Amino acid sequence: MTLGVVFSLIIIIPTLGSIIYSYSNVKQSNFAKKTDVNFVLNWTGLGAKRIEKILHSTKSARSLTGDHIDAYEIQISHVSAMELQDPHSWSRGDKINSTYKDAIDFVLGWIEFDKLAWFPKYNELTSDKCYVYSWSIQYHGKYPTSAKMIFIIPSKKLVYYVSAKT
Repeated sequence: MTLGVVFSLIIIIPTLGSIIYSYSNVKQSNFAKKTDVNFVLNWTGLGAKRIEKILHSTKSARSLTGDHIDAYEIQISHVSAMELQDPHSWSRGDKINSTYKDAIDFVLGWIEFDKLAWFPKYNELTSDKCYVYSWSIQYHGKYPTSAKMIFIIPSKKLVYYVSAKT
């Protein structure tokens, strides 16, 4: 191979990769099926058989470092407040700790930026009507940089999932 061919490949391959990535990495809205969101209720131990319908879904494009916002609004057949009483799994919204408050502030920043009007506001998520489950919260210094959280409002039979990373 000549030096010119090698140099051309060094330029062409990353350029093609970048073009393919940019066309395949797009925001999706209202795309989810039940099988796409099964993990949300399975992670909590409640089971995916409760899922009736996905009311809203969004999956943002990914940056090269993985920054994103994914969110779902899921209607379920049933859930009782008694099922959500395990203090090792669930916290009632009005009794959450400061780590959960930080994470909720973090994910709601993404929700507001993406203009997801269907996602509950802070006052509802931190009320006695909502239960919070954290799959993961990662910090860099004093501030969250990533969170995966699940919220259930039993009276409405609604589950909200959000995953955000910066």
